[in-house]
Amino acid sequence: MSSDNTADGEALRSDALAALALARDELARGSVERAWDACLSAGGIGRELGDAGLVADAATLIPGPQIGSHHMTTARQALCLEALRMLDPGPSAQRQRLELYLAGLSGGWTERPAVTAPFLSEVQADAVILELRAAHAAAMAPARLAERFEIATRVRDTASAVHRDDDTAWGMLWRLDALAQLGRRIELNTEFIELVGVIRRLDSPQWRWRVATIRSALALLDDHIDDVPPLTAEAARLGVAAGVEEAAFIDLVLRSNLALRTGDGLPGIEEEVRRALADAPFQAQSWRAGILIALGRRDDALEIWRALAPHLDEVPLTAMEWLLATTAHAELSIVAHDQRSAAHLYEMLSPHGNLHVMPTVMTPYAGAVALYLGDLAAFLGRTASARAHYETALTSSQDMHAPAFSRRAREAIALLGAPTSPRSARSLLDPLSLREAEVAELVGAGMTNREVAQRLFLSERTVENHVSSILRRLGLPNRTAVAAWVSRHHSA
Repeated sequence: MSSDNTADGEALRSDALAALALARDELARGSVERAWDACLSAGGIGRELGDAGLVADAATLIPGPQIGSHHMTTARQALCLEALRMLDPGPSAQRQRLELYLAGLSGGWTERPAVTAPFLSEVQADAVILELRAAHAAAMAPARLAERFEIATRVRDTASAVHRDDDTAWGMLWRLDALAQLGRRIELNTEFIELVGVIRRLDSPQWRWRVATIRSALALLDDHIDDVPPLTAEAARLGVAAGVEEAAFIDLVLRSNLALRTGDGLPGIEEEVRRALADAPFQAQSWRAGILIALGRRDDALEIWRALAPHLDEVPLTAMEWLLATTAHAELSIVAHDQRSAAHLYEMLSPHGNLHVMPTVMTPYAGAVALYLGDLAAFLGRTASARAHYETALTSSQDMHAPAFSRRAREAIALLGAPTSPRSARSLLDPLSLREAEVAELVGAGMTNREVAQRLFLSERTVENHVSSILRRLGLPNRTAVAAWVSRHHSA
């Protein structure tokens, strides 16, 4: 090594030791956040020098889990793993220290990572991650959501193993998107905490914008309306500072959702949306139509609907906005009193009744799909189906902690009236239970037991039991007689 390189290395090492000393000072003053920033600086220098000792010192300087600093845990774990992989093979006091520290770091809120991981070269990692990115893009259809979640997990884990923080963050963001659509709120928040830790280590303006945008979307989800304007403004500021081209569009999406919730500033929002959609696919006009309805401009909204209605099947299933567009079309079909389109949209959405409408965790939550199925079923006169969907939507909204949508589901259930209406009210619920009435309607529509099971997310054996009970309660001989019974009650 030349004397210049030696001098540079010594200068860098001196900087790293100074950063560690600063971290100790900040920790003594009570600032874990600033201490960790200094540790990250020291760890980065250790990585550049290939000095496992420096990386290990940076990783283990802050003692144990820290209350109120959960977002740093994942990044601290990652630095420990990096130091372990830099050490020479075989037992050593330094390896034992790192492994013991790592064992006690999670505090129960994060999963303890494996100490060992399959070795991948940079070239191998590039190839694997590129392949996974392509697979993720191809799995955007709602029916492939579980597969997409697994792909995102593999991206995160592969990138983490080779210390590629940007790719790790993408894998975590895609996991967040999937968790939102699956309605798994507890896991969503845990993953977000871990993402914040990775972003702190990554120190990227673009990722700081993404994190701020997620905070805005989650505030809307939690119905913390007063928190949304400052959070959205901060996200917009970070987006401009980072030069993110899509930041202005996402900002408009967030602000338009807030305006629809509060009624404030809708005329100006409508103008902004109209301009923003000039270069968008025409199906996106359903966004503007919803705002026009809120403004009382129903005729203008119906003009948009008349252009959209013949093309409901043309929104690509692989578009991340498919559920959002299709549920928006469902609302418009009801406003337009378009029963044919409503029935078709009900069929389109029914396979996805267990999902939630949130194309990405960076955009506003739009409710459980079951809520829209309930609206469509109620509009089509399928009262028992509507009630079952609304009850599913209520449970899903509560699990997701979406108070505004829980209220909406409760109101919809109340509007349907009591579930045990007398026969004089021509309800299917006498003498059937709610679930039996739901099954009877679908049998009356000509569905097989398997199709009913898929529609209602039941086992085929459970449906068989319901059909047997329906025949017994009604004193009917077969499924054809059930269909006739349902038809009489609907036409009475």
